[in-house]
Amino acid sequence: MNTSLFIRGNFCKADLSHANCWRTILQDAKFCSATLVEVDFRGAQLQNSTFLEANLTGADLRWAKLDGVNFSKAKLNNVDFTEAEFGNADFSEAIGLTEEQVRAALDWVRAIYPEDLCRQLGL
Repeated sequence: MNTSLFIRGNFCKADLSHANCWRTILQDAKFCSATLVEVDFRGAQLQNSTFLEANLTGADLRWAKLDGVNFSKAKLNNVDFTEAEFGNADFSEAIGLTEEQVRAALDWVRAIYPEDLCRQLGL
């Protein structure tokens, strides 16, 4: 089984909606203002990537490795984070992130969230 590797790739402003990025290695990638609607990032390694102002509505990030990822101002409505590894991900200004999405992930207590979501999570 092949795995694609894109270290420090620049996908800013790209429209990758509905793309299949299953198990892709995209560490240190930039997805600033990218359109990633319903992208399949299952099992992807996205450590230290930036999704600043990206639209990830309906994306599938089950089992993804998200340590150090920046989701500032990203649209995260209906994103599936089941068993994703949050690590030190930054969701501090994320849009549409819910308590249910967070609790479905692994090690979610280490990530950074908006103040109101921190209260809901008991952090």
